[in-house]
Amino acid sequence: MRTYLFKSIITVKPIDRGKWWIDRKISNIYINANNIREALKDYKNKIEEYDITISDSALKNKSKMYIDKDNKSIQIGYVITGKTLFENDNRKWVERYIDLWVEIQEVKNPFIEKLIA
Repeated sequence: MRTYLFKSIITVKPIDRGKWWIDRKISNIYINANNIREALKDYKNKIEEYDITISDSALKNKSKMYIDKDNKSIQIGYVITGKTLFENDNRKWVERYIDLWVEIQEVKNPFIEKLIA
């Protein structure tokens, strides 16, 4: 079993920029799982606590997220489409698509690893 840290940033889709704003943040989410695939399924469930839904199709069609380091592109996570509610000018809630920029880190504790070895 491994521990993964999910760091997420929410952005509105380009078509909705200037129409809707996001004023909430997602705290770090720690997930214990055997692999990234299982961890992503658990993340999909945990993110609902923030009133965000991710469909199975969106999880399947996620895009890889990269950073440049030492002249190389390194995958650090995924961009996943989700849905959430926004309040419009008439004080009604409308469902809109958003992007979740999700950096995933495997958490290792060297002290525990020495004890297990």
